Amino acid sequence: MWDSHLPATQADLMATLRCWNSATWTDAADANEVYAINCVSWYEAQAFCTWDGGRLPTEAEWEYAAAGGTENRLYPWGSAAPDATLANYEGSDYTPFLAVRSKPLGAGRWGQQDLAGGMWEWAFDWYDESWYSNASATEQDPCNVTAASDRVVRGGSWANHGDALRAACRINVVPDHDFSHSYVGFRCARTP
Repeated sequence: MWDSHLPATQADLMATLRCWNSATWTDAADANEVYAINCVSWYEAQAFCTWDGGRLPTEAEWEYAAAGGTENRLYPWGSAAPDATLANYEGSDYTPFLAVRSKPLGAGRWGQQDLAGGMWEWAFDWYDESWYSNASATEQDPCNVTAASDRVVRGGSWANHGDALRAACRINVVPDHDFSHSYVGFRCARTP
């Protein structure tokens, strides 16, 4: 079903990972291995997570982790405004070329790193602007599986202002490749 959205060959995949600017991928292992990958479509992220024995997190799972669960934190690290010690964003490093886990003071409640800034992260859900006002969103771990034009990304990126780093911030991005993917990456989730 998704095959038409995935690169047909390894060469095609490698070409898509070298997006128009700020690509963190290189064809051969080098110093870039420490950076979060960007220029990845939703379909490629989901395929990778499946291949690796995981999946993309639901939007609710992602927010639960970023908000520190019942602590309902404003940011993964708490309520302090973002600064250069907490996250990679427009007000600090402003680059996709910063090693993962470079901001340990910005860690989430359970030690997760880089939930704010760095790269927007794909969630499994389709985007619906009014999702959280729908009755279904009050369920435990709701997931929007109703097809739409865009998917959800969370967490803000290296090029965003501090308000985009809030645990509740969500935006929509087209799941196939487009120019915005130089700001989008992913993390895989696993069900224990």
